[in-house]
Amino acid sequence: MKMTIYVISETAYEEAAGLLKPSESQRPKRFEYYHSSQDIALFQKFHSSKVPKARVIRNKDNEWGFYLANIQKWLPFEKGIREYQFKPVYPIHQFTLEYGYPPFSAGNVEVDRSLILY
Repeated sequence: MKMTIYVISETAYEEAAGLLKPSESQRPKRFEYYHSSQDIALFQKFHSSKVPKARVIRNKDNEWGFYLANIQKWLPFEKGIREYQFKPVYPIHQFTLEYGYPPFSAGNVEVDRSLILY
């Protein structure tokens, strides 16, 4: 293995060090993707007898509502619930698994994940 040494200026070194330094990632805050009083999540899918598919989004004013893709329209959340009777397609909360391990199957044999060594 051949090693090459480069000589660079102090300014270039500082610039490279700043670019290569690992940065702390900005995780989204819970209130940005979950509305606790309505119990809805960003992009959650809803439907009704009038509209087959609508997604929960926030508009440019950060107001929660529905995006109706078929007519490319944003609708306030309360209006969608009241006038369109939107219902969630799936729950956003997951049930807690016993012992914290999900069920795992290998063919016809049921495997207890707590016995697997990592």
